[in-house]
Amino acid sequence: SPAAAAVPQPRCSGSSPAPLQRQFPSPAAAAVPRPRCIGSSPAPLQRQFPSPAAAAVPRPRCIGSSPAPLQRQFPSPAAAAVPRPRYSGSSPTALQRLFPQPRCSGCSPSRASGTLIPSRGAAAVPLATGVSRWNGGSDFPKAPAARQIRKFSDRTCLPCPQSNTLLAMISKQNLSRRSFLAATTAGLITSQLGTRTAAAIPSMKDAYKNAFLIGTALDFRRPDEFDATELDIIKSQFNVITPENSMKPQSVHPQEGTWNWTQPDSLVKFCMDNNIKTSGHCLVWHNQTSPWFFQNATREVALQRLHDHILTLLGRFKGKMYGWDVVNEAINDGGDATTAATENLRNSQWLQIVGPDYLLQAFKFAREADPDVPLHYNDYNIESGPKHQSSLLLLKHLISAGAPITTVGIQGHWSVTGMTAEKLEQIDQAIENYKALKLKVAISELDVTMAGAGGGQLGGGARGAAAPPTPEQLQAQAEAYAKLFAIFLKHKDVINRVTFWGLNDRRSWRAGQSPLVFDGQNQPKPALQSIVNAATGKTGD
Repeated sequence: SPAAAAVPQPRCSGSSPAPLQRQFPSPAAAAVPRPRCIGSSPAPLQRQFPSPAAAAVPRPRCIGSSPAPLQRQFPSPAAAAVPRPRYSGSSPTALQRLFPQPRCSGCSPSRASGTLIPSRGAAAVPLATGVSRWNGGSDFPKAPAARQIRKFSDRTCLPCPQSNTLLAMISKQNLSRRSFLAATTAGLITSQLGTRTAAAIPSMKDAYKNAFLIGTALDFRRPDEFDATELDIIKSQFNVITPENSMKPQSVHPQEGTWNWTQPDSLVKFCMDNNIKTSGHCLVWHNQTSPWFFQNATREVALQRLHDHILTLLGRFKGKMYGWDVVNEAINDGGDATTAATENLRNSQWLQIVGPDYLLQAFKFAREADPDVPLHYNDYNIESGPKHQSSLLLLKHLISAGAPITTVGIQGHWSVTGMTAEKLEQIDQAIENYKALKLKVAISELDVTMAGAGGGQLGGGARGAAAPPTPEQLQAQAEAYAKLFAIFLKHKDVINRVTFWGLNDRRSWRAGQSPLVFDGQNQPKPALQSIVNAATGKTGD
C-alpha cells in the first residue's frame, strides 16, 4: 500500500517493542521507554512499561522472532500497513537453532540434493514451523518431500523427518496461535538433531523397558570418537553396548603377551558411568584372530593359548559384563538336506588343529574365568533353512556335553527385500525352537538393509556413498522393523536383548545400504517411530 511503501522494513532485533517503536512512531509509543528485551514474557514487559501508555499495550507473549507477531500485538496505523517481511537473518537464538546456516532467506538447504528450495513468507512464522501432528516418523508414511500439513498461515520451510531431505512444504491453513505453539512444541523437528534434547526423540529403551534391553555396537577408538549428538543418542536410546571390534582376539590380543586394553577399558568405563550394560564380543572366531594363536600349534598348545586368552580377558572384566559371545559363527554357510542332518562346522583353524570340541572347551574356559556371566553362541542366518537345523544339532550337542551355554544370539543381518511373510514365520519359529532347548535368545547384531541381500558374511556389507533413500524405501524399512519387533515382543519371555549393529548409517559396516534407524546425520528415520509404536501395539500412523 502507499503507506507501507513509505515505511522501511525493520530488522528484527530480539522481539522487543523498541525497534518497532523507532520505525512506527505513534503518540502512545513515544511515551514508552525503550527497554531491553529480557525474555519477552508478559511480566517483564509490564515492569518495563510503567506508564499509562504502556497500560494500553496488550500483554503479548514473545513467540520468538519476526516483526509480524509484534505487528499484531502492537497495532498502529503505520504498522497495520506494513507487509510481513521475509526473514533476513537477524532473528534471536531460536530461529538460529532451526536454521543454522549463515543466513536464512526463506530457503532450507536440501542435504539430499545440495540445492536451495525457496518458500514464501518464511519470516512470517515465529520460532519455527510446526505441524499439527507428527511423532517422529510414522506420521509421514507416504509423504514425498512436499506434504500438505495443517499450519499457522502461508507457506514456509520445515526440516523434514523424511530421511536426508530437509523440506516439507506447508499449505495455507487457519490455526490459532495457541494451537500453533502447541503443535510446534509437540512436533518440532530441526535440521540438526544436536539441537534437540534426548526427550524430543522417542526412546526405544524406554518403550521396551518391560520387555528386553535395547543395544548398539560401537568402540571408543579415540577420546573424541563421538560428538555430543551421538553421545546423546547413545545415552537416551540404549541400555546395553557391544564392543564392535575392540574385544575381538586380533584387536585386544595381537601378539602373545601383548594386550590392547585402552579401547575395551574406555568402553566398559563409559558403560558403568552411564548405567549401561556391556555385552562382550567375542572370544573364539575364525576371523579377526591373530596368526600367533595357530603358529606351530599342536592341539594342546592351541588349547593352552585359548585358555590363557579367555581367562585373561574375562578376568579383567569379571563382574562388569552382561554376557559374552564365547563362540562366533562356527557353522558353515548355506547347506542342503544332507548338511542339515549334521552340525556342519566351518573348517576353521580351530577345527583343524583342536577338533570339533574346541567349542565345548571354549565354553568351559569362560565359565572357569567367570562363574556367573551368561555365555552365548552367536551366528547369522541360523533362523532358517539348513543352517537353522545344524544350529539346533550343535546346541543340543553342546548342552548334552556339559557346555555352560545360556543364550543363542541370532545376529539378524536382514534386508527389506528379504523380509517376506515366510521369513517372518521362520524367525518366529526359530525363537520357539531355541526356547525349547531352555536357552535365552538375543537378537545380537540387528540391521535391515534397504537394498541388497542380508547375511552376516564378513565383507558382505556395502560401504561408501549411496543415494539417499526414497520415502517409499524408508516406509518399507519402517514396516519391516515394526514386524520384527512385534515378533520380538511376542517372545519377550525368552528374548533378553535386541542390539543394533552400529549407531547410525554412517558408522554401520553396511553404510551404503542405510540399515539402521538413525541416518548418517543422526536424524531418526521413520523406522524408529515404528519400533516405538510396536511396543504399544500401534501400527501405521
